[in-house]
Parts: sequence; structure tokens; C-alpha cells
Amino acid sequence: MSAQRTRGLALARARAAAGALAAALLPAAGSGCATPRREAWVRVDTDPETGWKVYTLGSEGPQGTLAARIVPEAGSNLFSLKVDGVELLKGPPSLKELPGTRYGTPILYPACGGEADGIACSLPWKVCPPREDERSRDPREAVLETCLEVKPGHPLYERLPREHRLDARFALGREGLRLDLKVTGSDAGPIPLEVAVGPRFLVLGERGQTFFEVPVRPREGLAWAAQDPKEPVSLARLTLDEALWELGAERSARFEARDKGIEVRVTTSEAFPRLALQTPRSKDHFCLESRTRPGEAHGLPAGGSGGAAAAGSITWRIKRTSRDARKE
Repeated sequence: MSAQRTRGLALARARAAAGALAAALLPAAGSGCATPRREAWVRVDTDPETGWKVYTLGSEGPQGTLAARIVPEAGSNLFSLKVDGVELLKGPPSLKELPGTRYGTPILYPACGGEADGIACSLPWKVCPPREDERSRDPREAVLETCLEVKPGHPLYERLPREHRLDARFALGREGLRLDLKVTGSDAGPIPLEVAVGPRFLVLGERGQTFFEVPVRPREGLAWAAQDPKEPVSLARLTLDEALWELGAERSARFEARDKGIEVRVTTSEAFPRLALQTPRSKDHFCLESRTRPGEAHGLPAGGSGGAAAAGSITWRIKRTSRDARKE
């Protein structure tokens, strides 16, 4: 047999083997795509009624599928947070009603009782390019960064006449959502990070099956319903216009909807030492609000255009305590 013919037969056998391997790796007809699902993703849609962009962050993790929806033009409001399709937040019947404090997760800035209390939650924010190198970002996180640039002519400047910028970074990971907030002042000096962030969480099941646990006694508000502050207290025993805690070093609290098998734990950085809880009995939701302390600038090294920066973070970790509890 000639060398040319031998090489030809060898090439034919190699092609046949490659074809058989490819056939084995491809899915059978009707079995769907073999491409693995991404761990995190971002999708952008347009609300037909308002024309606003709706950003959906998604993540796959040990607790199931997490999804967060944010509208920058409506106060950069996180109005939907789901785990395996179960909605955790009270959203508006229409997105045009989202700006303000009634729905979702309003970012109240400047907060804590000032004249401009909470105006940022009613203003349109911009989507900002990420400040970090894309290659350094955790591929298991879906990220959205928004900002308010306060300059002369801006509605916030009329009440807080200092040029500055407020940044919000939403990062949805495998176990929950982290919100990083930063205020960058001008060369004139720092601006305090006076912010309150209060998700309106839905009562998912029975009020008597929703339990709160806070590691310290309330500083203000009505008497707590348990002798031991670490003892979980059911929502049925609470009717609070507001209870306020100074969280101390732990800076953590949680609630659990036991009949739905879902737990949410709130942890914060040092910039958010206060926690407020509102549980009006007539409502289908409650508010667990993280707050900075009024008038304090929680400083970091200089940032922005030469001004000082103040920053803090809030994380909501979501846990499925029972896989039997599914959306009805």
C-alpha cells in the first residue's frame, strides 16, 4: 500500500472518530440546548407605559434563582426581589407610581428628618459606567451602578447647595443582594452620608408565622414583645409605628416566613448603625429600614474630583429554609 493511500485512510478514520465524538456530545433531538446556564446576568427592558428602563439582575446559587428589578429613573428603586419566583417586596400596580416612599426599596437621601428628607427617591438617577475593571468583577454577580450628580439647577441642589455625587451599586450574587452607597463631595469638603434604605417586605404567609430577630433591645419605640432580645418574635405580636435599634458591633437582624420557608438576614457596614422596624397591622407589608446616624460623615480616602468620600453598604442574604415551600 502506497504512503499516500495510507495517509488518506488515516485521515478518513480520524474524521469518522471526530464525527462520532461530536454526535455523542450533542443533545438528542428535543432534549434542549446543552449550553450551561450562566450564574449571573443582566437584562434591560422598557416599560411601555412610562418609557423607563427596567434592569433585571439574575443569579443562580445554592438558594435557587434570585432576581432583582430596578428602575433608575424612578429613584433608583429596587422594586422587586424574588427567590425561585416568590416575590419578597411590595411593588406598585403601575411603574408610574413607583417614585416616592410607598413601594419597593426607596433610597431616602438626605435622610433622618432634614428639610430635604428623602427627595432622592423621587428623582431620576443615571446609569453609570462601572468604576471597576470588568475583568476584576466576580462573574457570579450581576451588577448595576447608578448615580445622582448634584449641581446647580438640580432639584437636590436647591435644598443642599453643594456640588456632590451619590452613587448606588447593586450587586446580586449567589446568596443575596448587596447595596453600596457612596457620597463624594467637592473640594469644599466632605458631605455626610445621611441615608435611610427601607425595603417594603411583603407578609408572605400568616402574620403569626413571620418572626423577627434583632440582637439588642429597641432604643426607641414601643416595648419589645420578648424578654430576651435574641428570642424571635412573631409579627402577630407586633404593631409598631416604629421601633429603633442601635445595632452595635453585630449590625445584623433577620426575619423568617416559616410557613413559606424563606429567611432574610440584613447586615450592614459601620456606616449604618441604626435599624428601624415598622409593622402596621393594617398593611400587607412591613418595613425594615437601615439608617446612618444623622450628621456623621463616615469618611474614606479622597475620591471623585478631589473631594472626600463617605460610604456604606447593606446586604440582604436570602435563605431557603424549606424546599417544600413553593409559590402557590
